[in-house]
Amino acid sequence: MASFPVFPTHEEPFPNDEVLIFSQINGLCAQQCCGVVWFVPDFHSCTCQLAMTSPFHKVARKISHKLDEYEAAVVDRYTAVGENLTQTRVRVKSSLNSQEKKLSETFEHCETAIVNSYTAMGEHLTQTQERLKDKLNSQERRISEKAAQLLSKPGVPKMLNPLRDKLNGECLAIEAETVESQGRVDSSNESIDLKDPGKESFDDHSTVTSDSECSYTEYHPDDYIINKGRIPREKVVVQEFISRGAFGKVYKGTYNGQLVAVKTMSDVDTFVKEIKMACSMSHPNIVQFIGVAWNYREDFCCVMEYMDGGDLRGLMDKYEEENRRTGFDAAKVTIALHVAHALAYLHSRDVPVIHRDLKSKNILLNEALGAKLTDFGVSRERVDRAMTADV
Repeated sequence: MASFPVFPTHEEPFPNDEVLIFSQINGLCAQQCCGVVWFVPDFHSCTCQLAMTSPFHKVARKISHKLDEYEAAVVDRYTAVGENLTQTRVRVKSSLNSQEKKLSETFEHCETAIVNSYTAMGEHLTQTQERLKDKLNSQERRISEKAAQLLSKPGVPKMLNPLRDKLNGECLAIEAETVESQGRVDSSNESIDLKDPGKESFDDHSTVTSDSECSYTEYHPDDYIINKGRIPREKVVVQEFISRGAFGKVYKGTYNGQLVAVKTMSDVDTFVKEIKMACSMSHPNIVQFIGVAWNYREDFCCVMEYMDGGDLRGLMDKYEEENRRTGFDAAKVTIALHVAHALAYLHSRDVPVIHRDLKSKNILLNEALGAKLTDFGVSRERVDRAMTADV
């Protein structure tokens, strides 16, 4: 066992800066440091102290000094890095603020430019619209002046009557197609006015007066029956399309607040024959004729009784969809009896009438399934009592 130097007495104390006190114990205590153990049995309160020799002390001081230098260098380095990061953060923040400000100014500039551009476009369009409106008004005035000059010449109004009739016929056809496609015509529409085509309406034509008047009586002055059954056209209001036949169309409408059926035809002569035949009939099982209305030659419409039950063809289709049983029942017998009464009335007139188009579409029904005969467009009055092949 190696011997260790022992302090001779406690009267030779170490310098305060060379003594390291590690612990206090109540007995013998040892401490090893750098391979050297010092035993101090006679310290007060059995205190063991370890002290370094002079060479070790110098090495330790150098190491401590180097560590202090390294620590100071590291602190300085990290301090410089922190300051650099702080400065960089400040510069980046300043740059971002500057860019944000530039973007905001750019957006404001673009917004202002867009608003100014659209404002200029709106002003330009408004000016263009006003110029076009002034130009159209000027042209309309010139046309009106020329038309007035033309109409003031003798004989011109009568020359224009056939053209106006043809034009009104075309307007009537267009209005009828519109009603059919839309299913309804507003009863408040303005009447037809040749000076303002934009206000044309099928269900409220205006009345032509004085020299420009072109009534049906100018073409057929001897039609006493037609003129006797004439009713005011402005009181006939067409509401919605119902059906189309071989020679015309039927609309739902009103006359003096009464629900009626309004029939129109493109062939005026054929239509007049049917109207004359219908207005001469009066029977509970024939659809009642109410009147005929027109403002122009090709503006004829026949106002008839409205049957809210539809036609027999529709009822048969409905029964077929519902899988109703076939055979006779009270409703079918009633319908057949009513049709027989109507035919008997036609055949028993002073001049018998052959319907010639008896089918389920021409048998109309009311809500109680009462039947009435209609559509005499192809009917013919039998002059003699003998049936012929061409009847």
